[in-house]
Amino acid sequence: MVGMQECGLIIIRHGPMVNSYALCGTHTVLIDAGHARHGRRIRNALPHHKAPLTDVSLLLVTHAHGDHAGGADFLRRSLHIPVAAHEDAVPFLRAGKSQALAPVTFFGRLLTALGGGSFPSVEVSVIVGAEGLDLCPYGVSARAIWTPGHTPDSLSVVVEGGPAIVGDLLFGGLRQRKVPHLPPLIHDREALLSSVERVLSYGPTEILAGHGGPFTTASVVALLRGERGGKD
Repeated sequence: MVGMQECGLIIIRHGPMVNSYALCGTHTVLIDAGHARHGRRIRNALPHHKAPLTDVSLLLVTHAHGDHAGGADFLRRSLHIPVAAHEDAVPFLRAGKSQALAPVTFFGRLLTALGGGSFPSVEVSVIVGAEGLDLCPYGVSARAIWTPGHTPDSLSVVVEGGPAIVGDLLFGGLRQRKVPHLPPLIHDREALLSSVERVLSYGPTEILAGHGGPFTTASVVALLRGERGGKD
């Protein structure tokens, strides 16, 4: 097993509000690829963090939206690595089309009006079902778990003895990036809250999101309690 003492975390920020991640153990697993223009940035950033490109073993896309999957095909081709995603994401990723957006805030409605947009299609060769995916064979002590709510296909990654990386399950505020909020786009609110509970059940040291963050576990517990009407 690759423990956290051997498994480093690299945060790759694409401007103030879009994040990609790399987990580095005996090999490196990338999590999310940003917009199409961000694929090259991710590849170029890894050597600066002493993560050899030849050590990259997998790219996991948390869900089929263009700001998480746009750079995936560039990374797949340039690094010769497989792409993993939930089975419900596969048709959207192969079509290069974002899933339908479900706005619940003014910002979400603005995003919907702007449209999800298209992105370079990408072939998924590691298909993740409801049982999730053990990432130990790819070189890190972590697991991808199914956390629907923002979208039906959303995945999170929980690291043994370390953080959880949750895609858009949670969202940093535009002004207070380290304060967790529910995302502005929610397919199923009850499923989303249950998914947050599932992530917390792994006891993460902190919670990392696709937009904003990082969040303390305590702040996410408080958010969940508030959304549940004060009930534990």
